[in-house]
Amino acid sequence: MNSLPAEFQFSQSVLEDYATCARRFELRYLQRIKWPSVEAEPHLEHEKHLVLGERFHRLVQQYLVGVPANVLERTLNDPTLLDWWGRFKASGVKWVKDARYVEFELRTFINGAPLMAKIDLLAVGDDGTLTIVDWKTSHQRPSRKILEKRLQTHVYLFVLTEAAQALIGHAVNPEQVRMVYWFTAEPDNPEIFTYDADKLAVDRKLLADLLDKVRQRTHFPLTDDLRACAFCRYRSLCNRG
Repeated sequence: MNSLPAEFQFSQSVLEDYATCARRFELRYLQRIKWPSVEAEPHLEHEKHLVLGERFHRLVQQYLVGVPANVLERTLNDPTLLDWWGRFKASGVKWVKDARYVEFELRTFINGAPLMAKIDLLAVGDDGTLTIVDWKTSHQRPSRKILEKRLQTHVYLFVLTEAAQALIGHAVNPEQVRMVYWFTAEPDNPEIFTYDADKLAVDRKLLADLLDKVRQRTHFPLTDDLRACAFCRYRSLCNRG
């Protein structure tokens, strides 16, 4: 068995690290190494974009909890952030319902292991539907096929369906749950994923098998996909850039 801490909890980002590169998972979560990768210009641009994405998420969060838009706009001076904010006001706000939960964590358990989802927005409809909205600020919009395969899609829909009762006071049917990816790059064309009992059963097995595999593994090899190393903080440690 590996040496996962007793309080360790799984999440979409943890599982994606493992799926991308088992060695990255080992270095980050088992050995807990903070390794400063060698700075390179593409990496600096990538980091800048990530920081802007975090600022956008905070901006939307403040707006959704009641900070007036005109107050928030006084703090905006970056042209990219201003552009994203304008797109959100024009089309992103239509996903915001009166009953909503903003920037919160939801948990369930699989085979005794905690699985967590950190959700940007959960909108509760009058008809009982629960809509996860995830704000995406990536340069390019991934294809629906790629988004469908992402662990985030599987984890978020599964965790919400399983843990809804603890949040809203009653259980929900999988058919009441959906997930929306909203893109600053294409604000009028979000990607929407619905859910059902069959998908829930598939996700339960998929995630249970993956969590068991991670907990039982003792050898963590480097990925064969060198593209995954381009912006990895451990790439110099692994002699990959």
